[in-house]
Amino acid sequence: MAQLMLQKRSALNESLERDLHKVEHSALILTGMINDVLDVTRLEEGNMPLEQDTVDIRRVAETAVASLGGLGHDRDFAVTLPPQEAPVRADADIIRRVIVNFLANAFKYVPPEKEIRLAVSADDERVRVEVRDRGPGIPREYHAGIFNKFARSEAAAAGHKLSTGLGLTFCKLAVEAHGGRIGLESEEGHGSTFWFELPRTM
Repeated sequence: MAQLMLQKRSALNESLERDLHKVEHSALILTGMINDVLDVTRLEEGNMPLEQDTVDIRRVAETAVASLGGLGHDRDFAVTLPPQEAPVRADADIIRRVIVNFLANAFKYVPPEKEIRLAVSADDERVRVEVRDRGPGIPREYHAGIFNKFARSEAAAAGHKLSTGLGLTFCKLAVEAHGGRIGLESEEGHGSTFWFELPRTM
């Protein structure tokens, strides 16, 4: 309804338009939370359909960056891709969402002046995707449970801002459903690296 009303901007005063944007933003956040709950539940129960095909992980990474629009334009952000095709058997949209989640968390929680890097690499057996940052890092006591459901709530209660609620749980389940691995390397005060690996298709 907020979006429909915003289509008639000429009839809105500035204050009402600003309030409608807030309503729209809140509704989108809530919709995202509901979708996260549904997707995590489907993955946990093995009911998430995966439309797998042989895809080049480089193209998936490029699509993920493009879907974030200009989010990285005014940031110290760079992307490194291998020179050769890196094929994997995957649902491209699901893996794109994993990369988007990693990047969105970095852009949200890393100060603007700190660097963020998306790096894709490949060897004969696997491909690896990393999002590295020079942000505040994550305390070691939260590493083991970082991909658990509602880890963000637990960390917030202890006074730390972490970048996960259900999003990283979705990432873990999605990567594992593809036969891959996922992990975190982080030192408080020295940044974080979220990564995942998928089997390479020869």
